[in-house]
Amino acid sequence: SYCFHLPPPSAAFLPLPSIDSSTKMTSMTTKKRKSDDHQKDPSHTDDDQKDRAAMAMVAEKVMAEVKAQMARMQKEMDDTKSRLSRVDELESKCQFLEARCGSLERSMQILIKEQEWEYSAPPISTSYWIDRGYNEDDIGRMENFLEAIRDTTCELRSGKCDNSIYLDSPNVLPHDEVLLPHWNEFANALQLYQNPEAIKAFAIYNLQLPSSVI
Repeated sequence: SYCFHLPPPSAAFLPLPSIDSSTKMTSMTTKKRKSDDHQKDPSHTDDDQKDRAAMAMVAEKVMAEVKAQMARMQKEMDDTKSRLSRVDELESKCQFLEARCGSLERSMQILIKEQEWEYSAPPISTSYWIDRGYNEDDIGRMENFLEAIRDTTCELRSGKCDNSIYLDSPNVLPHDEVLLPHWNEFANALQLYQNPEAIKAFAIYNLQLPSSVI
């Protein structure tokens, strides 16, 4: 025969201890109070304020360093611009002096060559222009131009030139190589004129000027 021994009922199923609602509320209240106490702790508040103050000081220091560096860079840029401006000014003065020296050298050469000046460009006969196919009106305009350039040249040489120089023609006058000596006399007189600032107006109008003249 078989025998089975069953455990007593009290040993087989042990009841769990019960937690009443008052115990639960007490535990939650305690945790909340600890959290509130942590938040209200003045030492934690002071630490946060100190951290923020330290960060603000660091940011302010960085900003000051950046501004100082920007000021230094701006000063360097201003100094560089000033130096470049002086260089440009010196270059401009050098170019002016070089041009002035070249002008004086040409003047000296003219003076050495012409100790006693007189208008040496030869006159041009009317028959020359007729042979070149000029009509009467064109010949008249050409002769007026030759007279004007001769008078202006003599005035420049004597230092009694008016404050304006005009060489013009009602109609376009074509260039002829026979005019070159007259242009040379005029150019030399203009080169040697002692008071160029007094000339307020200078115009050459309706006169063909090839490279040989310019």
